[in-house]
Amino acid sequence: MLKWGGVVYLAWLAFKIATSRPDAASQGDADSAQPLTFIQAIFFQALNPKVWLGGASGILAYGAVSEGWSALAMSVAFALVFASVSMPCGASWALMGASARHVLRSNRSLRLFNIAMAILLLASLVPVVLN
Repeated sequence: MLKWGGVVYLAWLAFKIATSRPDAASQGDADSAQPLTFIQAIFFQALNPKVWLGGASGILAYGAVSEGWSALAMSVAFALVFASVSMPCGASWALMGASARHVLRSNRSLRLFNIAMAILLLASLVPVVLN
């Protein structure tokens, strides 16, 4: 149920991304927006369904074969693995986003970018569906 719920949610998210109508003229307003504070970012991620699906999927996939591991040891191992992978990926994504705003200035380029991201999101679901 968790697997198919995640697939449906991410497919819906891909649809919303692909069909969104970005307005390049309003992108200047984003420069004046304030970034999230550290605490706000923690709460933002704590409420992110993708984080919960990723964590639950990892625990379901690897928790069953954790012979001899205590719940605490497994939790610490997952926290370390997730942090060591997500921190560099998040930093790379932020740097690419900051660089991309110079390229994505027109409505056409923003629309093509959104469609490409939606296709990539759907492609990432292929291994999940086939498994």
